[in-house]
Parts: sequence; structure tokens; C-alpha cells
Amino acid sequence: MDADEFLNEYLFSVIVTGVFGYVFSGQMERKNPDGTHEILFPNGCVKFYRMDGREEFIFPDNTVYQVDPSNGNAILFLPNGQKEIHSSNWKKRIYPDGTTKTVFSDGTLETEYPNGRIRRKDSCGNLVFDLLSSTATLQGETSGLSRLV
Repeated sequence: MDADEFLNEYLFSVIVTGVFGYVFSGQMERKNPDGTHEILFPNGCVKFYRMDGREEFIFPDNTVYQVDPSNGNAILFLPNGQKEIHSSNWKKRIYPDGTTKTVFSDGTLETEYPNGRIRRKDSCGNLVFDLLSSTATLQGETSGLSRLV
């Protein structure tokens, strides 16, 4: 066998361009001249290994999943314009209108709105505070609104 090899129960067909495929799974791999390693899956997904260490996975619906090697954060770009960031301590979703929702590892939920309003709830869903500019509503207050100076 000159161009075909039998390795780990998969038959590889190596082409001069560096493209080879796993015959039994339908998966194709390509090593590009710039050093990028690309894996094409039969369901339409594509996985890239970049030279700088980043991993990128593109789903058929154009959702993009990236892993940042510098801090280990995972970033998800959704087709509807939303962006989601996962770290070891929190998960953050950024909406196209500028609203940001963050869920912390202790279950605390914080929502930041484009107008500057910040709302925080504890892990049980109880309102901890709701701030709009210099106006705040604090849990346990009977007056409703108070000025923070």
C-alpha cells in the first residue's frame, strides 16, 4: 500500500495537499500551510486548532465556540448576535441590545442594562439590589427608592 495506511482500525487516504479522511466515520482532516489544523465532520461541524493555541469549533447553524488558551475562558458566538463567556467563576451572556446577564458560581445573578441599571439577585432568586444611576432599591427597605450619594 503506497498511499493508504491502516492505522488504529481506520483507513487513511493521504493526499498530497495534506488532507486525509477517516473512512469509517466520514471525518476529514487538513493541515494548512499556515499551521492551522482543520477537522471537518460529516454533520457539517468544523474544528480549528490555531497556531496560537486557540481552539475554534463552528457548528452548521454558524454558532462559533472558542477556547482562549491564555485564561481558559470559553466564548460562544450565537447566530442571533448573543455572546456567551464561560470562566471558572461565572457565566456571562451579552445580548445585542447591550444587556448583560452574569451568573456567578455561588448562584448569584447580576443583570446590567444599557441604561446603566444594575440588578442583583441571590442564589434563591431574592432581590439583593436594583440600582439605576444614583437611585437604588435595597432589599428590606420600605420606602421603595433611596438616593445613594
